Amino acid sequence: MIFGSAVYAAAQWLIVVALARMGGPADVGLFTLSSALSVPIVIFFQMSLRQVFIRDLEERYDFSDFLKLRTVASASSFGVVILLAYCLGHRNTELMVIAGVSLGRCLESLSDIHY
Repeated sequence: MIFGSAVYAAAQWLIVVALARMGGPADVGLFTLSSALSVPIVIFFQMSLRQVFIRDLEERYDFSDFLKLRTVASASSFGVVILLAYCLGHRNTELMVIAGVSLGRCLESLSDIHY
C-alpha cells in the first residue's frame, strides 16, 4: 500500500515537472486549477465505497452493486466538476483541460474499487 502511494505521488510529481519543462508556468497553473476543482469533488463522490466493500463481511451486496454505484457517482462527479467550472467562467481551452483532468480522476476512481 505504501509503495503504491509512493509511486502514485511520484507520477503526479513527474506530470508537474513535465508540464513545467514542456509548457511553462501557465500550463502548470492550469493543471493545478483543474486538480483543485476536480479532486475534492471526485473524492466526495467516492463515498468510501472501497472501504465499505472491504468491510461487507456478510456479503450483503455483490461487487456489481458497488461497481454500478461507483460508475454513477463518477459520472455525477464529472458533471458537477464541468458545471462548476462553467459557472466559474472557464471556457474553451480551460474547460477542456478541466474536463480532461476530471475524466482522468473519474477513471482513477473507477479503478480504485477494483483494487
